[in-house]
Amino acid sequence: MTGGISYSLARTEQRFDEINHGLFYPAKYDRRHDIAITLNKQFNAKWNGSAVFVFTSGNAFTMPVGRYIIQGNIVNQYGDVNQFRMPPYHRLDLSLTRSLMIRKKWKSELNFSVFNVYNHANPYFIYFEAVGELEDYTLEIKALKVTLFPVIPSISWNFTF
Repeated sequence: MTGGISYSLARTEQRFDEINHGLFYPAKYDRRHDIAITLNKQFNAKWNGSAVFVFTSGNAFTMPVGRYIIQGNIVNQYGDVNQFRMPPYHRLDLSLTRSLMIRKKWKSELNFSVFNVYNHANPYFIYFEAVGELEDYTLEIKALKVTLFPVIPSISWNFTF
């Protein structure tokens, strides 16, 4: 069995005179923590498997800190740039590979893999939706997240000649 662990602690900031009063703020892709763990296992001459776990801090984003109703329209008030974080991103990928021999000089592998095994709904972005009626005082603002890439199984057949 072989494997590896990598960890990165980083900070990425930006500063523009015209944005955020000229103060430094976290860049969108500022990920403080980035962890990857890999394991590879050769079971026998024909079968091997691997597992990869990935964890990263959520992306920075700017969220409304207040809302006003002006002439029947909802207007957002934003605070400092990128002062909020999306939920952390994490997933586990598994793979199993079978080596095949077609002819002496032709080799192939049949690979079975699953991306995001435990089907974690990693957020891609967050948006806000107004629900209810302003006139009835039932108006609510809900934060909704859009996710990509649920559990994705795949089979591939690779040839070397």
